[in-house]
Amino acid sequence: MLRKETTFGMTYGQLIATIGLLFTMLIAGLSLSARIAKIESHVAQNVIDITELRKNDIVLRAEIEARRIENRDDHILILKKVDDSKKEIIDILRQFR
Repeated sequence: MLRKETTFGMTYGQLIATIGLLFTMLIAGLSLSARIAKIESHVAQNVIDITELRKNDIVLRAEIEARRIENRDDHILILKKVDDSKKEIIDILRQFR
């Protein structure tokens, strides 16, 4: 029966195999399309995430710079107080000589 020729010039076996091959190619194409769509959505989400990270990076850099300046000013003030304390101690010690 499978070797009997049809009006298409193919045997039934060849016709069934061709239909099966076309169906398999269709399923593979649909699967590939679904995977591509999923990857595209992940890429779009990653672009959004990267944009947010860049915005956060700019904000964090500004905060770090502000704190660095504040810490530098505090450090200068502390060093001045330490120097003043050393001078006072030296002056007190010189008075006892």
